[in-house]
Amino acid sequence: MTGPRRKRLFGPLFYSTLVCAALVLIYVGAIQVAGWLDQRWRAMAERDEIEALTKGLRSSDVNLSERSARALLSKGPEVYRPILIEATHDPNDVVRATACQILGEGHVDSTEALGVLIEAASDRYEPVRLYAAEGMVRLVRMSTVPGRRDEARRALRRLLKDSSSNVRAVAAGSMEVFGPDPEIAADLTRAFDEIDRSVRLAAARSLIRINGPDDPAAARVLIAMAAAPEAVADRSDVLRAINMMSPPIRGRAAEAMAGLIRNADPDVLPDLLAAIAEAGTWARAAEPAMESLLDHPETDIRAQAAFAILAVECPENAQNLTAGGPAGASVGSMGSVPATSPTAGTHLSPKAASILARVMGDVSIPIELRRNAVALIRSAEASAITQATSALVRQLADPDPAVRGFALHLLEQIIDEAPVAIPSAEASR
Repeated sequence: MTGPRRKRLFGPLFYSTLVCAALVLIYVGAIQVAGWLDQRWRAMAERDEIEALTKGLRSSDVNLSERSARALLSKGPEVYRPILIEATHDPNDVVRATACQILGEGHVDSTEALGVLIEAASDRYEPVRLYAAEGMVRLVRMSTVPGRRDEARRALRRLLKDSSSNVRAVAAGSMEVFGPDPEIAADLTRAFDEIDRSVRLAAARSLIRINGPDDPAAARVLIAMAAAPEAVADRSDVLRAINMMSPPIRGRAAEAMAGLIRNADPDVLPDLLAAIAEAGTWARAAEPAMESLLDHPETDIRAQAAFAILAVECPENAQNLTAGGPAGASVGSMGSVPATSPTAGTHLSPKAASILARVMGDVSIPIELRRNAVALIRSAEASAITQATSALVRQLADPDPAVRGFALHLLEQIIDEAPVAIPSAEASR
């Protein structure tokens, strides 16, 4: 006899739902575990990268150390700040220098970084002191904490007596940041007794910015440096500093250079003329001395003198004179390079036109300079153009066919601007 059938509590729908729920839970859990594992992997990769960059920062290779330090900056200040500050005490000289270089760029709070750099200013390694000095100047402009500024001021004054001339030059050039200060002015004046020109130049610039464009000590030193009787690499920098001074002082500097031109060794003239050309219009007092060089036996000196005079007379057209081919181009290689056009709206002075005429008529001067001189002189008065053609007409009778051909070529460029001047028989002889 069969008993009553038991009622089933759970049907197929329940079990299928239960299985689906379990699968969903497993899937969600797998996603969460995968996300956690991915975060762990990324954190480990980030940690490994920071460790690798820190190791690179501590390398003795200057380039690798700097690249690693700059790459650390992308990790945020909470990462790179303690690493860089610790690196300023590293036993490796290169590491300390790199850390001071980066800290001096303002990536860390200026007050904190100033304290680190002030300490580094006493380091035994010259580049560390150099970067510390440069960084202090930059951070002093950013810091608003008076105490730190005073400490930086004292540290930079000490660096004026550093054993390295490079460090002394940076320190001297930075003193302007503290404004008018009798003690600093006295320090800078004492720096004028330096043998190293870079220190004297940096001290003069700072003194001009502190005391103004009429400072007599800065004027005396800069004029002496500008008229140095030997070839020097920084004469243009000196003249740029003189350009910061008052017109009377600039005039005295021009007169000093004129005296040097008259008595200079030929080896000194190239850098002297190049510097005067950069100086521009305030160097007019040196023009008569430069004009005497237009008859110099060396072609390069004549060409440089012509360029320098033109630069003083009309700076806007000076660069157009030298634009074009190589300075060593020969008279026989005319080529087809187009002549340089004069600056629109400019007017050549009679002296500038006369100089260009000399350049046009000098067969030993490179072709491109002569071609550009023709292009420039086309903006002069017709009488000046006519006068300039006289030398070219004489060259039509030269026995060298290349000279005759190029003279004809130049005449063709200006024949429409003014009539040609026929040289007299006495002038031809």
